[in-house]
Amino acid sequence: MEDLRSASELVVRALLIRKKYMNMSSQQFPSATERFLHHLTEGSTTTNSPAVDTPYKTGSSSVQRSCRAF
Repeated sequence: MEDLRSASELVVRALLIRKKYMNMSSQQFPSATERFLHHLTEGSTTTNSPAVDTPYKTGSSSVQRSCRAF
C-alpha cells in the first residue's frame, strides 16, 4: 500500500510541474486534469469532486506540501 501511495504522490507532483511549464510556454493544460489537481490541492468536498484519498486533503501528505510550491 505504501508503494501505491508513494507512486501516486510522484505522479501528482509530476503533473503539477508539467502544468507549471505548460502555462509558462502558453500551452493549454487538459481541463479534466486541471480540475482533478485543483480539487486535490484545495481539498474540495463538492459533489463534483473526484474521488481522492482523504490524507491528501488533510495536509499530512508530502503531496499537499509540494503542491503549494507550484
